[in-house]
Amino acid sequence: MPGIAIAAIGAGASIYAAHKQAGGNKDAAKISAASDDKALAQAKDIYNTQRQDEAPYRQAGSGALNNLNYGLGLPQLAPQTGAPNTPGGPQMPMVRIKAPNGNIYSVPGTQAAEARANGGQLV
Repeated sequence: MPGIAIAAIGAGASIYAAHKQAGGNKDAAKISAASDDKALAQAKDIYNTQRQDEAPYRQAGSGALNNLNYGLGLPQLAPQTGAPNTPGGPQMPMVRIKAPNGNIYSVPGTQAAEARANGGQLV
């Protein structure tokens, strides 16, 4: 009989310990989830701050790339604000003109008539 009592006490203690451990695991999971949420919010704040800090450099790079593309007769980036066919300005359709010296240029469509009047040919 004493062996049964000891076994019952041991079983009861095991059940109690398992219950306490399960509750502890739930608490730990809640704490971990809350910590992950805080870390994610902080990472988003850092990302947004970096985007704001780098905005002037992105704009300068976009303008420089538009100037380069314009000079090469390549498509330009999406327009922002500014004069037509300038970096950041609205983009007009471009046409390719062969100059009297044989060089080929891209010019805004609105300048095609002037280029042709000066001896250029549409290519």
